[in-house]
Amino acid sequence: MIQRKNKDAEIEDEVTEDDVRVPLSTLVHPKETVIRITHMERYWDVFFVLEYTVLCYVADHSRINDEDILDAYRILEKSFDDLPEGSLALEISKAVKAVLIARKREKKRMYTLGAVRSCVLYLLRIGKQHHSSDGIGYLKWICTFFEGGMPMTHEENLDYIIRNEL
Repeated sequence: MIQRKNKDAEIEDEVTEDDVRVPLSTLVHPKETVIRITHMERYWDVFFVLEYTVLCYVADHSRINDEDILDAYRILEKSFDDLPEGSLALEISKAVKAVLIARKREKKRMYTLGAVRSCVLYLLRIGKQHHSSDGIGYLKWICTFFEGGMPMTHEENLDYIIRNEL
């Protein structure tokens, strides 16, 4: 539930299924230029919801692998609209739109279309880097992040790669 303050009273606004069925273009500035993301924290909410939605989707679809996730990202890089019902790409699209709706309602800075697509491209690159022989190296990386076990040092990172990606 998203809360928004009004002058007179606190009003609770829920982002509904109908709300997230709008075209992405209505929730962002139209500038399509892909940008180079150097500070993920600037777009933390988009990155968070992209990967968290993957994690939630996997909980209900246990046979999802990295290639399925990367395919969803490839679809979203092209379009966030008119996606197949029940698909991972549609679930991610709705979650991103919910974040953008919340930002708009809270009068926060709107992202550009190019920035949102750049976030997807960034995660596509990360996903390709975290491949493993079992086909779920990137998924393991997402789980590790949300479990709070991210490697912090170069040595920890090497250990993580040896245990999970070779």
